[in-house]
Parts: sequence; structure tokens; C-alpha cells
Amino acid sequence: MNKQDSRFIAAEKRIKNAFYDILSRKSIEEIRTQEIIASAGINKSTFYSHYRDKYDLLDSIGSDAAEILYPELETVFDVLFDSGSSADELNSAYRSFSSAILQNEKLFRIVLSNLSGSVLASNISDLIEKIWADRKIADPEVIYYSYLINAITYIIVGTTEKWVKRGCVDPPEDIIRLTYDVGVGVQHALIRIRSSKD
Repeated sequence: MNKQDSRFIAAEKRIKNAFYDILSRKSIEEIRTQEIIASAGINKSTFYSHYRDKYDLLDSIGSDAAEILYPELETVFDVLFDSGSSADELNSAYRSFSSAILQNEKLFRIVLSNLSGSVLASNISDLIEKIWADRKIADPEVIYYSYLINAITYIIVGTTEKWVKRGCVDPPEDIIRLTYDVGVGVQHALIRIRSSKD
């Protein structure tokens, strides 16, 4: 079936909505694929034309969450590594990042629950690596490169996970301040790595 076909897109939406609903009540391990199929009101072949299994569906949802954050991460790194950027510009970039999470709180709550935070972490790590490669932010050959991406990924995902699991009740300004401090630390680490190469 053509993935651009409106029936294919509608079925995918039904599958994901059913999965969101079930994941809000059960862990991924407790869910049976047949339960998703029944809840979505589709047949078995329709489900398998979209996904291999429930874990493939979970990966897809993790990708959806990461894609929401992609433009926000691009902006954060653009501001972070522009020496002419002000603290206000960086705070604004982080505020936009936290707003994207708030606007999609249900999706992030589901993705970050039941051991599925690692799904988002994997996607975020790939996005950061792509952004850095596109902007030549750091040399992938430097030994610290992958450690730094790993550290940033788990700070972003860990902070987001804690915030979302607490119902986003903590003021976004506190999350922004924490992320800002981490961002400045990353900037300094990269400057040190660059200068040690020269």
C-alpha cells in the first residue's frame, strides 16, 4: 500500500492513538499486539503493513517525539555555538524547547514511561549528531565527541523525563536555567577540545 495514501495515513493514526491510550494504562511488556489491533479497529494485516511488532511501533512514537524537538534542538545549538549570541537568546531557545514539550505533553509522557525513555534517547542522540555534523560543531574524530553527545543526550532526556513524570508542575524557568547551565558547560567543553587540537 502507498504510504501517502489517505487510508494508510488514517490507519497509522488510529494505531498510534490506540497505542497511546493503552500505554497510558499499561507497560509495553503487558501489551499484546492483538489488543492494539482491536483498540484501533483494524485488521491484523493492516497493523503488520505498518509495523513489525509493538516495539517497532514504540520506536516510531519515539521518532515522532524526537522530530518535534529537532527544530528546537537546531535553534539551541545554533545559538549556543554562535559567539555573538546573548544569554537572552539562549534562554529564548530553551523556552521554545520546553514549550514544544508542554504542547505535546501526552506524547512525551507516554514515550518516557515504562522503560521507553531509551527510545527517545537513541533518537535524540542521532539528531544531535546530525546537527553537529551539518554545522561542523565538532570533529567526530576527537575522542570526546561521542562522549559529549552521549552526555548531552542523557541530560536532555533525563531532565525532560523527570519534568514530564512530575506532570510539568515545576516552572519551565527552572528547567530552562538548568539546561542553560548545562549548555554553557557543553560550550566550554567543546572550546577546550578544539583548543587542545590546535
